[in-house]
Amino acid sequence: FRSRGLFAAKHTVCKPRPSKPRPIMSQDLQLLQPLTVGGQQIRNRVCLAPMTRARCTPTEDPLDPTNATPNSLMAEYYEQRASSGGLLITEATAISEMGSGWLNAPHIRTAEEVAAWKTIVDRV
Repeated sequence: FRSRGLFAAKHTVCKPRPSKPRPIMSQDLQLLQPLTVGGQQIRNRVCLAPMTRARCTPTEDPLDPTNATPNSLMAEYYEQRASSGGLLITEATAISEMGSGWLNAPHIRTAEEVAAWKTIVDRV
């Protein structure tokens, strides 16, 4: 190939270099743009997925109703994560006594539990 000049001709073709990519600015990210979900305006598209927290007040008796009532520790947890304005999906919440899947899991089946969740929602 060298003797016929094909090697040189093949490798001397210059292609224009791509311009340097510009840095992604925060205003370019759709992740940080507002979104409407179910009629609610959310400041950004960051979402906290549901996780098993089991942070209700622990008691010796797993059937003690106080261990199924959301508490201030849970309210603080969700309030901290809501500060950026994204969507929060709470942990699994039992709607019946038989629906409880683990110890210290929150319920939302009695007036007291509903009121406790309302406190959390109001803080968020």
